[in-house]
Amino acid sequence: MWIIVMFDLPTDTKHARKAYHEFREELLNDGFTMLQFSVYARHTPSEENAVVHENRVKTFLPEDGEVRLLKITDKQFERMKISQFFLNCSGASRRNTIGYRKSIVPHKCLPASHNSAFAHSNNHAIVPHKCLPASHNRIGTT
Repeated sequence: MWIIVMFDLPTDTKHARKAYHEFREELLNDGFTMLQFSVYARHTPSEENAVVHENRVKTFLPEDGEVRLLKITDKQFERMKISQFFLNCSGASRRNTIGYRKSIVPHKCLPASHNSAFAHSNNHAIVPHKCLPASHNRIGTT
C-alpha cells in the first residue's frame, strides 16, 4: 500500500514559507519521498499501517493551503506512468513516456550529465530506463 500526499501551500509570507518548510520536513521525517514538487509518497506494508501514517500526517497539517492524501495499492502504483520533457544530446527537446515500476534508484548510478535533469529526494532520482544499467532496469516503455 502506498500513501501519496499532494499539497498546495501558500508561500507569500515568511510565516507561510516556514509552515511549508516544516510540513515538508515532517513528511521526510515520516519516511515520505518526493515524487515531484509538492507530491510525496510512502510505502507501507499494510492498510492498517497506512492509516497510522495518514493520522500522523493529519497531526502536522499546516493552517493554510490544501493537502490531499491518497492511498493506492502496489499494483496501482506500478501502473503509474511518467511523461518527461528533456534535452537529448543534440540539444533538441523530446518527450519520453516511461513506466514507473519501482524505478527509484540511487542517483550515483546516473552519469553526471543526467543528475540535474531529474528530481532528487533523499539521494534518489527518477530516471528513464535508458539511463539505468541492466541490473537496475525495471521500467517498461510505453
